[in-house]
Amino acid sequence: MKVEKIGGRNLKVDNSFPFIKESYLLKQGIYEQGTVLQLDTTANKLEKLAADGVPHSILSQDYSNEAADIKAVVYLTGCFYVGDIVFPEGKTLVDFKEKLREKSIFVR
Repeated sequence: MKVEKIGGRNLKVDNSFPFIKESYLLKQGIYEQGTVLQLDTTANKLEKLAADGVPHSILSQDYSNEAADIKAVVYLTGCFYVGDIVFPEGKTLVDFKEKLREKSIFVR
């Protein structure tokens, strides 16, 4: 299995499935690479996944944007290493695996 090291983390695993990236507005805050994000449909911006949220994408790198919303690059699809994916506190892959698969986001 090929592992690609990005930003000090082993985020991407197995390049046999395409990694599709896109830019989205990211709500203000501090975000760690690999964070699972959800879409706030009222504001049309991404934010950290809530414990009861619906996964949208995976953050491609660290972002700190406390002053204003910024555009962030996210992965809409791909295969990722579970050890570097950031889930909501107290939650794990088991809680979101099927919802992530529906988005063509696979975590191993």
